[in-house]
Amino acid sequence: PTYQNILLGQFLTSTDRQNRWTVVMLAATALTSPLDLLLVPWCQRWFANGAMAGSLSFLLTELAMVACGIALLPRGALGHANLLVALKVFGVGAAMVASSWWLRGAFIGIPILVAAAVYCGGILAVRAVPRDDLALFGSFAQSALGRLRRRNASAVAVHKEI
Repeated sequence: PTYQNILLGQFLTSTDRQNRWTVVMLAATALTSPLDLLLVPWCQRWFANGAMAGSLSFLLTELAMVACGIALLPRGALGHANLLVALKVFGVGAAMVASSWWLRGAFIGIPILVAAAVYCGGILAVRAVPRDDLALFGSFAQSALGRLRRRNASAVAVHKEI
């Protein structure tokens, strides 16, 4: 949600809605402490970990900010295609969580690698990323590899001269 809020904030600022977004951010900031006061005893009672309340209240305020930010967007900024992509991404994210959850007892690297593979494969399988964007990512990767190869070749040449 924090990442979405950064994007929403930039978009709202570019559409001259920064004052409304500032009010949303102030309200979320003001709500965090009262939420902490409510959630600390609850988290302590249910999870024996009152510190979880801070994360939970932050998550709730960030989600509320996302909802408000979407509501503040100009009409027509989001359509059915955006909703479809969001549903695909959430579905793939759920598959990622499920795949790594089963492996939570293993060495930390294993569930991370499995989760990354499931997410990347899932995003490609459901075509959540447009082909133009994939082509752009590919050109960035080729450019980076080309620079890396040139750097390694020049380092080898310098090493041979020494």
